[in-house]
Amino acid sequence: MASAVALSQRQLNTLCHSEFGQSPLAWLRGLRLDAIRRSLVADPNADLSDLAMLHGFFHLGRFSAFYRARFGELPSHTRRAAISG
Repeated sequence: MASAVALSQRQLNTLCHSEFGQSPLAWLRGLRLDAIRRSLVADPNADLSDLAMLHGFFHLGRFSAFYRARFGELPSHTRRAAISG
């Protein structure tokens, strides 16, 4: 990531901590989780495994843990809420 934005790893880390309060990888993971949540709310019938893998989460147990830590609920609960309106 650092080379893509023409910064050293240390500069990128410092920048992300000052702007977002977290590491670059944690920030990127949050963006990916937000995208999955938006997709799940828009289409509750979407395959959750496919959504997770599409956004780079290949270990579904870790994905669920990250999702729960960020949103305070499991992806299946988000799906149920989206279906019920």
